Amino acid sequence: MVEAKKETLEVLPGFSQGVRTGAALRDIAVGQPICPKSQIRGKMVAGNYEPPEIGPGDENCQLAGGEWWVECEKKGHDPYFRSVRMYSTIDIEEEDEDGNIFVTGTRKKVRKARVVNATQVSPDIAHNSGKGLYRKLKYFGYKRLKDLGFAEVCQYRGCQKPPMYKAEGYGDYCSLEHLNLIAARQEGEYLTKTDTQGLNAGLEKMSDKKRQNQLRNVMPRNVEKIG
Repeated sequence: MVEAKKETLEVLPGFSQGVRTGAALRDIAVGQPICPKSQIRGKMVAGNYEPPEIGPGDENCQLAGGEWWVECEKKGHDPYFRSVRMYSTIDIEEEDEDGNIFVTGTRKKVRKARVVNATQVSPDIAHNSGKGLYRKLKYFGYKRLKDLGFAEVCQYRGCQKPPMYKAEGYGDYCSLEHLNLIAARQEGEYLTKTDTQGLNAGLEKMSDKKRQNQLRNVMPRNVEKIG
């Protein structure tokens, strides 16, 4: 029996940012369609704005309405990705007869990269009655990362680490802590604050113990290790 070859997915470039334990929210990273022709901009000339020159084939697909992203892909506009330019500076060095090295100038190196238009959409009941992700995927052309060739990431807001744990109904997360915090939010558990900057002086241990008990009580029982 021939074993099926496992698909290799790329790692989403970038890093986690804005991850806060006091602001738990389930967010799912998805690819957003943006017609690159919609990003054609005008320029300022002598203090006056000059609109961009729109030539044949430069029409903004988004203006067509409907499922514009389908036709956009057919035209080869690559709506789920964008091209970015990355710059790095290289020193130009010279060595004299005594072995001393001097920087005599610099050169700027440009590297072009194709980057996915990633954004986060929350399936939380407090956001669009929990239908936000469903609507984005069905009616607005958004795609899951795996459908664009990228590995899924942790579903904790702002986190971009690979998922290690999952629980049915709660999502996939890089740590049990993130999973636990989201479970507390979904179950409506108002966690005791421990970062009160001295306002609960003398009660820190009690507050921390109460918070840990709350988290323990809402931890899902169906946790599966996936990483």
